[in-house]
Amino acid sequence: MKVLFSSVAGSKYTSPPVVSISTSPSGLSTANATGVAIVSAAGTITDIRLTNAGFGYASPPVITIANPNTGVGTGNFFLNEVVKGQSSLCTARVKDWDADTNVLKISNISTNFALNEILVGSATTREFPGMGQTGSYTINKISLDEFQDDEFANNLVIENEADSGLVDFSEKNPFGDF
Repeated sequence: MKVLFSSVAGSKYTSPPVVSISTSPSGLSTANATGVAIVSAAGTITDIRLTNAGFGYASPPVITIANPNTGVGTGNFFLNEVVKGQSSLCTARVKDWDADTNVLKISNISTNFALNEILVGSATTREFPGMGQTGSYTINKISLDEFQDDEFANNLVIENEADSGLVDFSEKNPFGDF
C-alpha cells in the first residue's frame, strides 16, 4: 500500500491526531492498515507513518485525520469564579475572560495547570442568572504574565495617599509612646 499525502497539512494541531484507515476487505482485524500522524512544532501535519500496512486492499483505502484540538470549548467564565483543571486539580480565580479570543486571565493559582487539560468553571445560575453554560475549555497555551496593568491592584493608589498625609506621624505617634 502506498500513501499519498495531500499538500494541505492542516494547522493548529497541538498533539498527533487520530488517523483512521478504512477496514480491509479481507475481514480480518489484523489485515487493517494503521498509521500515525507526525505533527511539526508549527502545528501542521508533516507526515503519515504506517504502523501496519495491512493487506487485502484491492483499491486505495479511505484515510481520515481527526480535527485538531484547538482549545475550543463552550460556555463562559465570570470575574472571581473558581476554575479547576480536570487532570491537575489545580484551581484559580478568574480575573478576565475574553470569549472572542478565548483568552482567560487568572490569579491565586494553587499549583500548575497542564497543557491539553480541560479547565472547568464553577459558576452557577444562582450566582450569575442568565449566564448560559458554565465554561469548559481545553488549555492549549499557558503564559505567565505579571499583570503589570492589573486594574484590580490598588497598591500605588494606597501608597500615594499614605505619602500625602493619610497618616501623620510628624506630631505624635497615634499608637502611643514607646
